[in-house]
This record gives sequence, C-alpha cells and structure tokens, in this order.
Amino acid sequence: MWFSLDVFLRDGDGVFLTYATRGRGVEPLGPIWTFLDLTPLGRQEAWEDTPEGRPQTPPYEWWRLHDEYAEAAR
Repeated sequence: MWFSLDVFLRDGDGVFLTYATRGRGVEPLGPIWTFLDLTPLGRQEAWEDTPEGRPQTPPYEWWRLHDEYAEAAR
C-alpha cells in the first residue's frame, strides 16, 4: 500500500485518468497551484484554451485578501 495522487476527467459518461503519481512522486506537490496545474483544465487562466461548454470566469475572481472578507459579508 502507498499514497497515490490520481487526476480524472469526466466527459459525459466517460471517465479518463489524466495524471497519476505514487510514492516519492508526490513530494513536490505542495502549493495548491501545483495541483491545479496537474488537472486537465489547469488554472483556467484567460490565456488557456477552455473547452466549449465549460465555464470560464475571470481568473481569481473568487480571491479575497484577508481584510476584504468583512467587507464582502456586509
């Protein structure tokens, strides 16, 4: 038994394994950006190609700095 990281993409009724690593291969996976870069659709930056039918919002629209949360709650 070992730890593994598997990334899948569902397209309709099909499910595809797009990335897999095990054992020592998971060591460089620290920041969340690394995980997003491994996914089939990436970070969804404006410069990336987005498949038709997939939502594309401005990048980091959800991102708020620490002191902006109180403002957003009002």
